[in-house]
Amino acid sequence: MNDQTIATYSQALAQVAAIYHCTLKEYGRTAAGVAWRDDHGQFGRFDVLTSMIDRARPLTINDVGCGYGALFRHLDARFHLAEYCGTDICEAMIEAAGAEETDSRARFVQSALPVTTADWSIASGTFNMSAGACDEVWRRLTEDVLRAMARHSRLGFAFNMLRPEYGDGDLWGAEPGPWLRFCRDQLAGQPTLIESPAGNDWSLLVLKA
Repeated sequence: MNDQTIATYSQALAQVAAIYHCTLKEYGRTAAGVAWRDDHGQFGRFDVLTSMIDRARPLTINDVGCGYGALFRHLDARFHLAEYCGTDICEAMIEAAGAEETDSRARFVQSALPVTTADWSIASGTFNMSAGACDEVWRRLTEDVLRAMARHSRLGFAFNMLRPEYGDGDLWGAEPGPWLRFCRDQLAGQPTLIESPAGNDWSLLVLKA
């Protein structure tokens, strides 16, 4: 990754981080604080993205775009959670997550990419907020984040995206087909597509080959 690419990505991510700083300040550690409509949507997406994870064995997780860390408690109630690492580009989110969650199994790091290797890497809603970044830039950035998620996952990774018609000035969407092929052909994964019942978004759950 050259210096120009890094600078372009940094500019785009700074705008996203600024939006999340504002939503957190306005709504606090709630679904609205990370731009979800409500808890039902947020936690329902968690359930979809983790639906292929084995509940019988200890689990380590990378939460890419962790926000205030809601996924940690959600996982802990449903899985044998051994270790969790949440990363987020927004400093205020990382501070809020760390201040609230004192469990020794959880840590939070300010980063756009996973920083450790885990069984699974999850990105819930992470790619939906582009803050109006150029479409080409956001696609390339998303590809690079997914490459990092694949590298840092032993068993698999999962993410969701809005459909294009549900994007707006700040929100970004894409059709699933190209991303299914990207995960299969470039990341050597075995992807499973799950469509949202409401039709506004979709998820890919990708097993490592």
